[in-house]
Amino acid sequence: MAESPIPDSGLTAGIAELVARLWADYVILANLYLEPDTTQSVDFTPLLDEGRYFAKLAVQRFRDSILALDQDPTEEDVREYFDTYKPFNRLDLRRIVIPVPADASEEVRDSLYAEALVLRERLAGGADFVEVARERSGEPQSTRGVVHSFQGHESVPEVADSALFSMRPGEISPVFATSEAMFIYRVEQVQIPEFDQARQMTFDRIVEERSAERQASIADSLLGAANRSVQDGAPEAAMRIASEIDMAENSIQGSTPLVRFTGGSLTADDLRRLFQAMPSLRDDFALATESEVEEYLLELATDEVLVQAAEATGFGPSEQDREELQLSMASRLAGIATEFEITHDLVTNSSFRMPIASERFIHKVLLVQRPVPWLSEFRYVLDDYPADVYERGAEAASRLARDLRELSDRDLGTTTESPGDQTEQVEDAGPDGAESSPTSDDVEPESVG
Repeated sequence: MAESPIPDSGLTAGIAELVARLWADYVILANLYLEPDTTQSVDFTPLLDEGRYFAKLAVQRFRDSILALDQDPTEEDVREYFDTYKPFNRLDLRRIVIPVPADASEEVRDSLYAEALVLRERLAGGADFVEVARERSGEPQSTRGVVHSFQGHESVPEVADSALFSMRPGEISPVFATSEAMFIYRVEQVQIPEFDQARQMTFDRIVEERSAERQASIADSLLGAANRSVQDGAPEAAMRIASEIDMAENSIQGSTPLVRFTGGSLTADDLRRLFQAMPSLRDDFALATESEVEEYLLELATDEVLVQAAEATGFGPSEQDREELQLSMASRLAGIATEFEITHDLVTNSSFRMPIASERFIHKVLLVQRPVPWLSEFRYVLDDYPADVYERGAEAASRLARDLRELSDRDLGTTTESPGDQTEQVEDAGPDGAESSPTSDDVEPESVG
């Protein structure tokens, strides 16, 4: 840390904790790769269960089965959609925007609308649209009077949608009034694709919209019958579990329901296991507001309802699915090992020394600020290699890094700090006041525990 590009202000306990976790990950992977079959020796089933991988597969297949019931649109459906909605028509427009202040009174709005009508009359009488836009439009100077391209109804402001698509090049639009601004448009060009060119895209658009509507309808039906309800105090409990997962276990009973729904509930224990298997979800909860956490809990309950529906209709994972997911997780973990430059041949080589190799790797990461992945969710299934970073240790490490950096800027012969003083700081890094054991370059690979 002291020799890294991290600025002095960044040599904090938080950085030391990240470095320590990265160091632990290196040691864990090195120990894991002592086994000939490497990552495939890990049983990922608990992670696949608690991390909802099996559940997500079941829900996806359930949704696919819903979509399979949809009938393809007929040729008449495609033609009617193309003619009615003009999904791929392109409009090139210029515009004038007269902003309406957020706190504007009715009198002010009426005045701005009247002004826009006067401008519109000038334009209809032959005034140069670009000059008027540069003179009066409330847009940034560089964008006044420029051409804006819109394709399909979704991209055109709703208030002007139907009118603009019926206009011809050169026409001036009416004044469109919204709560935020008054708009005047001139159509520069209309590009309409031939039906044969746009037929397949139109067909795909209809299929996509019908599928989304059907999924939403089924989900609404299931969720309406499920009667989901977040329990009183549940958001606060969920936030506490997220921020103090171990301490909260003693004060929040695992069976405490956080969300109830027909046929089940989401309990504190369910959420705790989910956080352990999905650290990123735990971070989301820890950083969210109370109202956001309530929404998150409802989303988790929604997942549970959909999983129940999927399993009830026979879409649970098969043995083949489980084997494929197991191999997929092993491959992902192997990918992390590759980023850490860990291989079976490396760690079983007689010249490999854990202290030297791990320090060299961490030093390289810090020097070049190279991003590497974390074990994160995989810690859930690496019970043989537990790793904890102690707060006192992180604080002591950051202090020592700062001291070493100061020493490097001074004449070492005049420093008042003795090697013994530095040793005391390192020893203070051990948990519960225990002294750290000095490591030797001859130490063989050992498990973290």
